[in-house]
Amino acid sequence: MTSSVSFFGQFVESEDFCMERGLAMRRDRIPETILTFALGAGIGAVVALLLAPKSGEELRGDIADGVNDGVNQVRSTGRDLKRRAQRVVDLAKDQVQDAIDAGDRAYTQAKNA
Repeated sequence: MTSSVSFFGQFVESEDFCMERGLAMRRDRIPETILTFALGAGIGAVVALLLAPKSGEELRGDIADGVNDGVNQVRSTGRDLKRRAQRVVDLAKDQVQDAIDAGDRAYTQAKNA
């Protein structure tokens, strides 16, 4: 749905206006936009820490705590992913074994018939 907007005294279709000027957000660029926002937020947080009125020792402690928290989060996520992957592998092994057993039974039945 398009609507008319006034731009410097001229009425233009808003959708066309946005498309001509590259203002419309394309769906395929949303992840890139989110990543850019997150990166900017992270850089802003680091700059805020560096410019905060704290002593050097206190600031280094805050940075070390943040890094340790990040490392612990990565380790925890890694362990969780390993457990999930192992469950998927075990399930796949069970399904393959069930298929092998069913094939053996079918072969034996066909052979004996």
